[in-house]
Amino acid sequence: MESCSRQLPAPGLERGVRVLRLLEDGREATLEQLARATGYPKSSLLRLLMTLGAMGLTARDEASKRYFARERLIPLRHADADLPARLDTALAALSACLGSTAEWWVPARGGMVLIKRSEPPAGGAQVLARPGFERPWDHEFEAVVCVGAAWHDEAPQRPGPKSYIFVADGVARRLSRAEFARRIALARQAGWAEDAHFNHNGVRRAACAVLHNDRFMGALAVAQCYRPGADSGGASVLQTLIQQAQPLCSHSSFHFQTK
Repeated sequence: MESCSRQLPAPGLERGVRVLRLLEDGREATLEQLARATGYPKSSLLRLLMTLGAMGLTARDEASKRYFARERLIPLRHADADLPARLDTALAALSACLGSTAEWWVPARGGMVLIKRSEPPAGGAQVLARPGFERPWDHEFEAVVCVGAAWHDEAPQRPGPKSYIFVADGVARRLSRAEFARRIALARQAGWAEDAHFNHNGVRRAACAVLHNDRFMGALAVAQCYRPGADSGGASVLQTLIQQAQPLCSHSSFHFQTK
């Protein structure tokens, strides 16, 4: 690691970023654990952590003496320079047309992170997830996580011990390897995934992969809130979502499949 740092014009910056990345997926670590993971001297680590803490990026739990991240690094620039503006247009169109929350999620080390969302003009039921919220790979295996796991190269390729799916509205069951593989294969083939049931928060999602040069950039999603007696409109939601997602896929030969 030291030889890599010496090749960089600002090795101290590289070390600080590496420490932040070790903590940004929600894990906590002691000074000794960070020293073992990085190979950095404890005195250097202390200075890095003091600097990161002063910037509000990390903090220390005085009881456990463990450090944790208060912020995470999320890529904002895309290879497709026009994508952010086109995303804003697509999100606004989806929320206005479907009367539901439209969302943009990107992959991170620990899962899929919500970057931006658009609410329907009429308001109504609110989705709890806000920008900055991370859906872990190994927790609720809903549509956004399924698309991310299917298309993101660094996503886990097996369910975690805490992974689960909903088999009825509000009824969860542990996700088996066979079911994980089946859902991943379908999402890779079709380019999308959708929840058949509402989760504990009364929300279900449909999500489409957005690609640039056939590289996964993120997931465009629609989040529907449960309304008793309301028509699910699943097919029309997915069709509208695909219509907005396909133009966002630039320099890509992939075409979404419909039901």
